[in-house]
Amino acid sequence: MAVNLLQVGVSGLFASQQQLGTTGHNISNVNNENFSRQKVTQVTTSPLVSGSNFVGTGTRVNDVSRVFDQFRYNEVVFNQTLNSAAETTAGKLQRLDETMSIIGTGITTSLNDLFSAVNSLVDVPGDLGLREIMLSKAATLSNNVTSVQSALNSEFNSANEDLESSVQVMSEIGEQLAVLNRDIVKSSAGGASPNDLLDTRDALIKELSEYTTVSTIETTDGALNVYIAGGQTLVTGTTTFSLGIRDGDPDARQQQVFIESPSGAQQNLIGNSIGGSVGALIEYRDGILTETMNRVGQTAITVADAFNTVQSQGIDLNGLEGQPLFQDINDNTSMEQRFLSSSSNSGTITGAIEITDTNALNDDDYKLSYDGGSYTLTNSSTGETQSLVADNLSDP
Repeated sequence: MAVNLLQVGVSGLFASQQQLGTTGHNISNVNNENFSRQKVTQVTTSPLVSGSNFVGTGTRVNDVSRVFDQFRYNEVVFNQTLNSAAETTAGKLQRLDETMSIIGTGITTSLNDLFSAVNSLVDVPGDLGLREIMLSKAATLSNNVTSVQSALNSEFNSANEDLESSVQVMSEIGEQLAVLNRDIVKSSAGGASPNDLLDTRDALIKELSEYTTVSTIETTDGALNVYIAGGQTLVTGTTTFSLGIRDGDPDARQQQVFIESPSGAQQNLIGNSIGGSVGALIEYRDGILTETMNRVGQTAITVADAFNTVQSQGIDLNGLEGQPLFQDINDNTSMEQRFLSSSSNSGTITGAIEITDTNALNDDDYKLSYDGGSYTLTNSSTGETQSLVADNLSDP
């Protein structure tokens, strides 16, 4: 059988055309950071037997594949998570530093001014003018403490808002990945590689890694199962799980991230296992920021109690017992706000915390649990526990 020379030439032209088209596609996407360069693989067409020889019949394009290194890509995803967490933490710490540098120093200044006013008044206790100055300095200190706490509360709310928006983006990425899995499985059913769809999916995985730790497993049909936060399923085939935010328990302001399966089952994600910017936000909010707020509050309570104690030991110009200079640290509202109850409590006991020794006060949070007649107090920061004895309490 004679070789069709025209057909041989046409096969070469067709192959070259696809080569040129792929090259043009590569050039057009040179500024697309999510694009993987593609290459064309050619093979010879089936030869003809001519006597004892095999005569070539031309060429054809066997495959158009991505120039893609899975190992390097996995490293990028892994390091993207670490970098995003570090950048988020650095940004939040910079804002906190600016806040404390600008208005936090007002507490120290106003406290020094108050002590100076007290020293002046001690020398001339009957001077009404000096008394007014001291009261004015005390009011300034109170206002400065309130301003700092207000700024820290705003920062706390900002962290929650960032958390909520990030979780929403993560859920949207999960939905897009499920759709891409469907399209990729459908497109690759005939054996071809849907390169551009694969690039898009990889780009979404990399974007997702900014928010949390990500691991993936490719299935035999080309779909990608996606796991986040140390192994929680986000996408399996074309099925996606959703993420959400709900109030913390017992502190409603410490919002928690949860993942919900298609059946409606929900599970909280632990902050230190989430990783990425979301994990960094939670650790910053519940760690450094909460600690700073506690320390400011501890300072305010200690100063207020010290001045109120001294006031109660003296008399005013009318010979009456001295009244508190600042709000009583153990008024009913304050004591009740220091005790938060979990929604899972089965009993009806409510609590309040009275501070009797400010020298023993620290900036840690504690958890009180009850189990079979015994109470256990756990330091949330150190994990240290101690047993407590209940006085005058009925069995809950």
